Amino acid sequence: MTTALTARAKYEKRILTDVQFCALLEQLPATVRLLVETLVSTGMRICEILGLRWRSVDLERGAVHVEERLYRGELAAPKTDRSLRALALGELLGAYRRMQSDGARPEDFVYQSNGKPFDDRELLRNILRPAADRLGIGFPGFGWHTFR
Repeated sequence: MTTALTARAKYEKRILTDVQFCALLEQLPATVRLLVETLVSTGMRICEILGLRWRSVDLERGAVHVEERLYRGELAAPKTDRSLRALALGELLGAYRRMQSDGARPEDFVYQSNGKPFDDRELLRNILRPAADRLGIGFPGFGWHTFR
């Protein structure tokens, strides 16, 4: 007789309150703040945002086109066919316009440092988790799914 095992989450799923979320945003550098705001407002996965290039940002229409993802340094197509989509930037459009410099090329990653795309693990380890801990809102399992 076999017993079916059910998958359990390692950590309890938790979300931040509006007050906690706003306090966290205030602690983040502007570029990381925009990245997190984009996660929350569009529902994009972190790998989709990190794979976002300027050619996929339509500043005239106020949308981003999810066309590829960057996961642990590897570029690939999004996880599913339904993941290929256009998403409205809404109130974030002005921030994206300000962020795009005159020298940004279409193939440049939107979220990068020194010409290299951000790494999700480094952002969590060096910026997001320390900020959450300073505010007393960090918890086991705090990560990118906290914002989805």
